[in-house]
Amino acid sequence: MSGNNLHQKVHQAVDQMTSAAKPDPWLAQKVRFRAQGKENEPMRKKVPAGLVIVLAIMLLMTAVAAAVTNGFGLLRYYPEQAENTAFTDRIVSIGQTWEGKYFSAEIREAVFDGYKLRFSMSVTPKEGAEKIFAYPVVKAVCGNKNFETDIMNVDGWADRSGFWVPDLKPLIPREDYDLSDMVYEVALRDKDYNPTTVSEDVEWTITFNVLHTDWTISFEDSGFGSEGFTDADWQAFREKEYEAFDRHELMLDEYGYGMEEIIEHPYVKDGAIIVEDDFDSYYLNLYTKDVFTLEEQATFSFVADKAEVRKVEAPVKFVLPEEKKPEEQKYEITKAEATADGFCIMITRTFKYSYEAYEYNLDNLPWTFKLKSDEAELQSLYTSLHQGDNGFGRSAITYTLEYDTNKPISSVTLVPVQHTDSEDVEREDLAIELKLE
Repeated sequence: MSGNNLHQKVHQAVDQMTSAAKPDPWLAQKVRFRAQGKENEPMRKKVPAGLVIVLAIMLLMTAVAAAVTNGFGLLRYYPEQAENTAFTDRIVSIGQTWEGKYFSAEIREAVFDGYKLRFSMSVTPKEGAEKIFAYPVVKAVCGNKNFETDIMNVDGWADRSGFWVPDLKPLIPREDYDLSDMVYEVALRDKDYNPTTVSEDVEWTITFNVLHTDWTISFEDSGFGSEGFTDADWQAFREKEYEAFDRHELMLDEYGYGMEEIIEHPYVKDGAIIVEDDFDSYYLNLYTKDVFTLEEQATFSFVADKAEVRKVEAPVKFVLPEEKKPEEQKYEITKAEATADGFCIMITRTFKYSYEAYEYNLDNLPWTFKLKSDEAELQSLYTSLHQGDNGFGRSAITYTLEYDTNKPISSVTLVPVQHTDSEDVEREDLAIELKLE
C-alpha cells in the first residue's frame, strides 16, 4: 500500500471511530485486508507439529456470581457495567496458568455475552529472558460450526493485537498499559466477517504464539498528526522503515507502532496483499518468514455457557426522502441484535448497479444513523461502511453500527441523520422503533 493510500485509510478509520475510542493511527491495518476478497474463507487454523503445547481445559460456568471473582481486571476496564447484573453475574474465575521459556501467564477471569468474549490476563517476564512477541490466534467453535473472530488487546499494541515481553519502551510510552493487567476482547464474526451472535455454548481456544527475533528494535518520531504533516512526509518515514528492514532492524514510530506494515511490505504487490490462507495462519507465516521464529505456544481453552441474545425480526424495510434520485430511497435492516451489554445493527441500501456505491464514505453520505434508548445508556463504539455488489446487477452499501449498553434493552430507536451542505439534522420524524425479542 502506498504512503498516500495508507495515510488516507488511516484518517478514514480514525474519522469513523467515536470520541470514546482512543486514537490509534494504525487502526486501518487491523481491518483493511478483510475487505480484499478473502473474508469468506472458512477457518482452518492449524497447530504446527513438533511444538510443545500446554493445554488447560476448564468449564466456564455462568451460574457463578461475580462476587466470587475480584472483578479487578474486567470491571476496571468496564466500570459502566458495574451495576449491570446481566454482565457481572456472568464474570467467572478462570485461573488457568502457563509457564514458558520467556514468561509466565494467567487468564484470570472471563465473561461472554453471546457476541464478545472478554478476558483479563497477566503476564510476568522471566528474569534475563530475551525479548519476544506473543501473537494471538483464537478459535471459537459452537457444535460443528467454526466462527471467524476479531481479537483486540484493549489499550495494547495494534500489531496483530499481540504483546511484547518485556514491554516496549517507545519514545512516547503508554502510561495506562501494564502486562500484569491486560484485557482482551474477542468478537464473533460470520463467514462474511460481519458481527454475529450465538445463543449456544461456545468452546474457546486462545493460543499465544511466542515469536523470537534477533533483529534490532528502534524508535523514531514519525511526525504523524503534527502541524504541516503531509503525505510526502509519511512516505519518507515509510521509506526509512523499509531501509531499516533491509538491515534487519524494526524501526517503529514514536508510539511503538508500525511493525505489521513493515513486515508485510516485501510481499505487497500492486498495493495489496492477497491472503491465500485463513487470515491468522497467513499472517503468522508472514511474521515467521523473515523476522521471527516460533519458539513455543501458550494455549488456553474453556467453554462459555450460552447467553441470552435478543433480536429484531428482520428484514425491516423503510424509505428515506431524497429529491434527486427517488428510486434509491430504499433501506433494509438486515440484522439487529442485543446482548446483555451491547447492540449491533446492519442497514443496507441497494442501488442499480453502478460505481456510485463505491464513491460514498462516511463523510459524504446523504444519510447516516444513530441509536437512542430510554432503557439504557448507549455508547457508540463505531460505525463502518461496506460497499459491494450482490451479483444480480445491484450495488449496495451497508452500515454497521455497534453500541455498548450499561444494561439489557428490549427496544431501541433508529434515528436517521440527514446530511446537507449546511448542517446535519437528526430526523426524529422519521425515527423507527425496533422491538427486540
